[in-house]
Amino acid sequence: MIRTGEEFCTDVSERIEDFIREVVEEAGARGAVVAMSGGVDSSLVAVLASKALARGRVFGIGLPGSGTGGESGPRGAENLAGRLGINWRSADIEAPVRELVRTGSELAEPTDRARINVAPRVRMALTYFVANSRDLLVLGTGNRSELLLGYFTKYGDGSADLLPIGGLYKTQVFALGEHVGVPEEVLEREPSAELYPGQVDRDEIGFGYGELDPVLHLLFDSGLSPEETASRTGLSLDGVESILEMVDSSRHKREFPPVPGILREKR
Repeated sequence: MIRTGEEFCTDVSERIEDFIREVVEEAGARGAVVAMSGGVDSSLVAVLASKALARGRVFGIGLPGSGTGGESGPRGAENLAGRLGINWRSADIEAPVRELVRTGSELAEPTDRARINVAPRVRMALTYFVANSRDLLVLGTGNRSELLLGYFTKYGDGSADLLPIGGLYKTQVFALGEHVGVPEEVLEREPSAELYPGQVDRDEIGFGYGELDPVLHLLFDSGLSPEETASRTGLSLDGVESILEMVDSSRHKREFPPVPGILREKR
């Protein structure tokens, strides 16, 4: 159903490496920067970038905060950067996040969602700070599962100059990660957007990627109806329709802000 085999991984890794190289060269940039959390997505992007570009042209940054789940993620990211031989810097974002929430609270009573989205936006602001300072492009780490669902923070981790793994479902990300040598301890980590301590994707989305990805593939790649998709995957029709609702309700995250039409003068 969803391709994850050795032949697929070999082909797609080469295509993504070519893509990164071509986009960076066409932009006339000195290289690329990726914010590395220690998770599988950013680790895979870092590996592919290091293969696509000369090592000195890839900059990895760690931006840990209260939602990063202890020391294992940041330490793993730094270890991988060292293994790949790419540039590495790290800065804790807890203080600026706390200050931004404090300042924002003077303007509006913050909701949980408002608080949670501050850290991803601070991370992206700092990632672009590094990119602008060093003439680099920002490598996004979103995958096709997350992009379709809108499972990212608008103008936070959803912002980037290019999305190298944006065409891969999460299950394919794991397969490709194993293929290119992402460390086993990274592949074994429970997927998490690290929005808050203890947060995991399965709880946030309501489905594991093993359930979710076949549904998305059949709906959006094969064009099956919700009823056919439910029958093919074994997921309930209610479950399929709830996934469709997530996609529909997050459409604004995947589109440019709407602009009113400009009326032409009548002749």
